[in-house]
Amino acid sequence: MKDMLNIVHIHVNDTSDSVAFEVKYLKQSEYPDAQDHGKAQLFDFSKEEFSVDETGQKLRYKVLVKDEAVFAVLYNTGQSVESILFTETRICTEELVPLNAGGVLKRLTHEVDLKTAGDVYGRISHVPIAMMAAKDTDKLQSLVQGQTKSMEMVGQCVARTFERLLGYVDFEAISTDGCLSFCEPRHFAVPACMCEQANLEAI
Repeated sequence: MKDMLNIVHIHVNDTSDSVAFEVKYLKQSEYPDAQDHGKAQLFDFSKEEFSVDETGQKLRYKVLVKDEAVFAVLYNTGQSVESILFTETRICTEELVPLNAGGVLKRLTHEVDLKTAGDVYGRISHVPIAMMAAKDTDKLQSLVQGQTKSMEMVGQCVARTFERLLGYVDFEAISTDGCLSFCEPRHFAVPACMCEQANLEAI
């Protein structure tokens, strides 16, 4: 969707009991001298306002979006506003990707009845609407926060994240032996962070 960004999952290095945040889609007139998003660290964000959420909790994080990408992630210390380092990972529903092994393969065998003889490859088939940022906020009125199509949830993100952004996406597995052969497609949901970039040799 043009001039929109769907934020599905966030990892945050924060040990607080609870963390609140918001997203803001920047106008073209805001921070206009930025040649690329990597220079966001050079801007003065002190005038960015941090409000409270619906529970009255003071916001600590603010994600700034511009040109359909994350421009900056701000942290409110209480005395100042800092631009913190971040890595944005784009989700593509066309690419072949492997699942991060870990303990997932064993759970796939038992929970989804998927026999594995190596790395599991497939594609992300559906990305639910999670937290949207849009240039025209009126367009958000017709959007409804979604959920995965599959009710079989496999794996769990072990990083610190937000309860409303657990990051589950629908996954279609097409190989269970590292792409040596293909299997009957199987569908289940996994956290987006478990989908890695595919090794070109495997493809």
